Amino acid sequence: MWRGKKAKNSANADQGVVGDTCKTVVVCKSGIYKDCKDDAGTCSFDLDTNAAVCKCSGHKKLNDQKHKCEETCKGNDECKNGGTCGEKEGNKFCQCRTGVEGDTCETVVECKSGIYKDCKDDAGKCSFDLKTNAAVCVCSGNKKLNDKEFICEDCACGENEECSFKDGEKNLFMQNWLRKR
Repeated sequence: MWRGKKAKNSANADQGVVGDTCKTVVVCKSGIYKDCKDDAGTCSFDLDTNAAVCKCSGHKKLNDQKHKCEETCKGNDECKNGGTCGEKEGNKFCQCRTGVEGDTCETVVECKSGIYKDCKDDAGKCSFDLKTNAAVCVCSGNKKLNDKEFICEDCACGENEECSFKDGEKNLFMQNWLRKR
């Protein structure tokens, strides 16, 4: 399905293209359809309608609110990380919670590019906590979250000791007193 808005450009507003060979579509490069690329669609200039358009391939549909192609959903169970399936302009798309993105709300921003970006593999598992509505770094085994590095580190301790990190330093608790290691 082709949809578009009139391209606005001071140089060639009537045509919506710029450059020596008029191949750069302004709305596709820096306008509303700048995210309509790769798997989110193909942006081009339609000479018949004199407007930029975002064309979706496969079963994706144009999300007019985000100006790019996305997977549609049928129910909330298709949306991850607490997202809900809601209708927009006749199509249903996953509506993601703050801090989560992607067609099906599969990407936790803090896990991808935020403070927990290194919380993976041996350094923990980053996920979205629905109760706190925030990203968390989950540690397993003897590992605990280093609150300065935001990764899981080995925090092994002796019998009757409990280990944690505070300001990046390992702390061992033994009964009623604290010992720094």
